[in-house]
Amino acid sequence: MARHWKWHQADEIVAKLEQAAQLTARGASPAEAAQTIGVSAATYFRWRKQYAGLKLQHVALIRNLQQELLRLRA
Repeated sequence: MARHWKWHQADEIVAKLEQAAQLTARGASPAEAAQTIGVSAATYFRWRKQYAGLKLQHVALIRNLQQELLRLRA
């Protein structure tokens, strides 16, 4: 079986985590929430650990700061 890798951007991950948080708040299990957002449970937990507490505006700010840092280093 061939795997088709999809790399998610940080803003997509945060949006999916917010959707999963809403589902779990309504009583869905984390595994069900992960399936609904289209990722494995392991990926869901890894994302949740890595992106805990981030909101979409934070992701945009981080991206802008990273771009500015690259510009200053050049």
